[in-house]
Amino acid sequence: MLLEMRRQMEDLDKHGRRCNIRVRGVPELEGEKDMERLLTRLFCSILQEDTLNTMELIRAQLLPRLENAAPRDLICCLGSYKLKDNIMRKACSRQTCEFQGAQVALINNLSSLTLEAKWALQPVTIVLQERRIPYRWGFPPCTFHGRKKCRH
Repeated sequence: MLLEMRRQMEDLDKHGRRCNIRVRGVPELEGEKDMERLLTRLFCSILQEDTLNTMELIRAQLLPRLENAAPRDLICCLGSYKLKDNIMRKACSRQTCEFQGAQVALINNLSSLTLEAKWALQPVTIVLQERRIPYRWGFPPCTFHGRKKCRH
């Protein structure tokens, strides 16, 4: 029962983060409105569009500073998963993502449990990469607990 509750909590956490993007490398600005405007410009440049409805960017938040990390990461929540997926696909198709003279990385905002599972599987993924066997991380990652089939 405890494992089932943990799985359900993890599933809720993943769905809550579904429309989030972690942005790394954007120079820090003062004020939340500037941050939202900056992210809107960044996403417009990635999508190669002139405008992005600012209502589609629900919120943006600076994360606490990591050791020796400058600038801090931003997490933003977009209004739809479709928009987030489109931004991530376009960003991944580029060799580099440069914005205002800085190298910017867009990362899925994964839960700590998902990151733990990813790190635990790192030896397996290293072997897959060495042998050039294609694999894919699904989002949210699929889990199987023996009794029930995965719902994803």
